Order: sequence, then C-alpha cells, then structure tokens
Amino acid sequence: MKPDTEAIQARAEKATPGPWKSTNSVIMAYGKCDTCDCDVLLGVAKTYETTDYDQDGRIFELQGNRKSNANFIAYARQDIPALLAYIAELEAERQWVPVSERLPEEGQRVDVVTKSWGREINYRFTNDEFTYGEDFFVAIKGEITHWMPTPLPPLPEVPK
Repeated sequence: MKPDTEAIQARAEKATPGPWKSTNSVIMAYGKCDTCDCDVLLGVAKTYETTDYDQDGRIFELQGNRKSNANFIAYARQDIPALLAYIAELEAERQWVPVSERLPEEGQRVDVVTKSWGREINYRFTNDEFTYGEDFFVAIKGEITHWMPTPLPPLPEVPK
C-alpha cells in the first residue's frame, strides 16, 4: 500500500529544521539564530519515557538499543524529506505525458498511447517522429496522444 506521502511531507515541513543530533538520552535539534545566523539549540527531546517510574521513583529508561533508536529518530529529519523527493521523482517518471504538453528527448525510448491501438511499447523518438521496430515504422502524425519513458529491463540475475 502506498504511504500517505502528503501527510508525511506536511509533518516533515512542520518539524524543526535540522540538523538533529543524538546522545545517549536526548535528541537535539539545531538551527540558525534569527539575528546572527549562528547555530543554536532549538529543541531537546528525551529518549526515555518520563511518565514511567521504577519502584524507587526514578525515571525508568527504555531498554535495549536506546542510542540506535535516538539516531534513527534524529536522522529521520533528513531521511524522510530525501525519501519523499525520491518517491516523487519515481512517480513523475511513470506518468503519461500528453504530446500536446511536451515531447520526449531525441533518441529516447518511450511507450505510447495511440488513438487507434491503445498502448504500444518500445517506440523511439527521433527527428520529431515516433518510430517503432527494425523497419522504423513511423507513427502517423496525430495518432499518438501520450507517452512515458520505457522502463529499463530487469537486471540479470546473479548466480548464487
């Protein structure tokens, strides 16, 4: 299932700008000072539960990989926007482009949608024409309505 990238993007944009850093028990968010552009501490988040106490009234810290968890959370501020940008780039590559808006680059291999035959694969855009096959069948002007880049073939399997 596709994640709700718009909601993730909105949360990322509302978060304190990075870089974030982590120690054993806190995550610190740094940013730029409004007056002198120096680095300042903008926020601190504890990496342990402050509402759970042991029998002596001391704060009960999370067990296990506390520092690894803190690093994961701290890097999320940089990682999530990068992943969202990558997802958007991949999704843009797989969108049908109307020929009325833009044509492919010279020599680019594309899949097309035609008025008469529907989806056709592996055309090449050359000299302002869509061509197909070894005989370079040229599509009739106005027949092709949309195009998208032809996906790359699968990588060969590496023997185990």
